[in-house]
Amino acid sequence: MYVAETTWSREGARLDASLYVRSGARIHVMHTARVVVDARFLAPARVGSTVRNFFLILEGWIVVEGERMNAPCAFAVPTSEFENREPGARAFQLGGDPRRSIELCVGADDLHFPLGLAHRTQDIPQPIRLCAERLSSAASLPRDERIARCEALVDQLIASGICSLSRDDEAPALPVQRMLDSLSVLYREQNSAGYVELLASLANVSVRQATRDMASLARRFLLPYPTLREMFRVVRLRRATLLLSLPELSVDGVAREVGYGSRDGMARAFRDAHRARIQPAQPAARGAPQFLRAQN
Repeated sequence: MYVAETTWSREGARLDASLYVRSGARIHVMHTARVVVDARFLAPARVGSTVRNFFLILEGWIVVEGERMNAPCAFAVPTSEFENREPGARAFQLGGDPRRSIELCVGADDLHFPLGLAHRTQDIPQPIRLCAERLSSAASLPRDERIARCEALVDQLIASGICSLSRDDEAPALPVQRMLDSLSVLYREQNSAGYVELLASLANVSVRQATRDMASLARRFLLPYPTLREMFRVVRLRRATLLLSLPELSVDGVAREVGYGSRDGMARAFRDAHRARIQPAQPAARGAPQFLRAQN
């Protein structure tokens, strides 16, 4: 199992995250304050329909079609409602001051949980909640202990029948490992303005080799980015959407923060991501909907 970490704070907002990757799964542990995740405005990742996202909301709230549900709760969504949301599909918003959540991304055949926002949220079984809380509070612990707590959560999800992952005993091949090490640098620095040449330089390989290594990494760890350029495009736009929910940050400031030269450049990027199909905003998401709606 591999782990990467990042932290960001600005104007009273905070985002701390840990990413654990293992064969067939990704686990994202999030601590945020004052920012809102609005699935309606996330740039599509163009991922296939064979991936499922399972969320454990430990603190905070989720809104689905105007209905607010408070933590602790769990829900699962297909790609059509999240990573590559289809026009007219249900959407959710996540927030809270603070919000603590864990997202598990697995293959479609490995998740056994009521799928789709039509089911709203479900209670978290107590054994799973205890393991999730232990992982959520592990940020300051040594790496081996954090990995052990992540594996304990996965084991408990398997024992409870929610997922059916196999053990992750195989070490990544060298090309995949060096790509993980290079990506973790950009992840730690939240360098959403990174580019393919930079990543290749960090990995000390050619751009062509970095592209091949990325394809291998995406297959093993279910990353929703078939190419490096696609990864940078999606990550930058999704980070912009998150920061635009902060009323204290101007649109120009967000554009600079995520690596666009101007608000016009960011607006063009959103239009290119086919955001013209965005639905009317709900009050739960603040700055992002107003900006994005203005681009339609």
